[in-house]
Amino acid sequence: MAAPSRDATGRASGVVDLLKRTYGPATGIRRLPDTTRRMRNYYAFNFRRYEHALHPMTIAAIVETGFLTNAGDRNVIMGQPERAARGIVEAITAFPITPPPGRNDAPQ
Repeated sequence: MAAPSRDATGRASGVVDLLKRTYGPATGIRRLPDTTRRMRNYYAFNFRRYEHALHPMTIAAIVETGFLTNAGDRNVIMGQPERAARGIVEAITAFPITPPPGRNDAPQ
């Protein structure tokens, strides 16, 4: 899991922290501690270079759900995808809601 190297929101690392806490317990997949430069500079984060990249004010993260070459990971990813989805959804729903820029009426 990785946040963009250039995070205009300043909040992507918070999403990654939540994902690190929820994904492993939901799936049983061991998290590798490595975050590569390529993950942090994923093309979809580069709005200046790619037309279909995310808007810079979009809170984003890249999630590698496991390795298909690992039998245990493959069993979860292919055979029990709801476990992987649950690990991601738990992080997203735990992330604090904030109003769009210029608005102060965030839902509670």
